[in-house]
Amino acid sequence: MKILLYGDLGTGKTTFTKGFIKNLLKDENLTVTSPTFALVRVYDNSVRIYHADLYRLSDPEEIPYVGLFEDNDGIYLIEWPERLEYYLPEEYLEIHLFYNSDNMEYRDIDIIPVGERYIDIFEKLKEELG
Repeated sequence: MKILLYGDLGTGKTTFTKGFIKNLLKDENLTVTSPTFALVRVYDNSVRIYHADLYRLSDPEEIPYVGLFEDNDGIYLIEWPERLEYYLPEEYLEIHLFYNSDNMEYRDIDIIPVGERYIDIFEKLKEELG
């Protein structure tokens, strides 16, 4: 699964990722930190989760050396996916985080599925949430 997180500085991309990882791994005590300087952190449990922060990436040609998208069974959460450029995967879930216009303490979120697989997942999720 590939989840691309878009948003300005401070809109909550890392906070979203922390909650996602802790919930998925069912470990509230897990320390999830931003991989800003390491570029990628891996959380290995029943499923391998890759948390990447590409903010400091200077050239998309560095992507192959980071090792993104090599694990077909892994879950990827990518902050600053704009840096992927031509390495953007064909299918993914795009999540946009925005400051709420009425209250800056809150965030608004848009979720956009890209590709047939993610459109199907998104439609099933919408049905379940009803």
